Amino acid sequence: MIGWIPLELGIWGWTDEKGLEKLEELLGDNAVVVDPIPEQMAHSSEYFYDVEYELNTVIELDEPKLQVYAESIQMVMNDMIEAIDNPGHKMRIGIDDAIEAVRIAEMATKAAR
Repeated sequence: MIGWIPLELGIWGWTDEKGLEKLEELLGDNAVVVDPIPEQMAHSSEYFYDVEYELNTVIELDEPKLQVYAESIQMVMNDMIEAIDNPGHKMRIGIDDAIEAVRIAEMATKAAR
């Protein structure tokens, strides 16, 4: 993902036909850039995969950054209101997640100086 408020996502990797179909299903109208490669075996951890395609694509959101930011804040606020109205509601982002996000943002800000 690129940026503090990510509007684009770069994807590079290998996949098979099933993975390509799933990616195209998830991305809808976004074009997936793929190149067929000679079928080969890829190894990751203890798993082996047959791969047929190399992916190298960027997916971009069409909405302006301010709209994406506003929608994100609105979702957090709606989640918080639900937690107030319904004590049994489990918030999507907990306090530990929020603390970690602030810690990472602070580290990145310091690193960028």
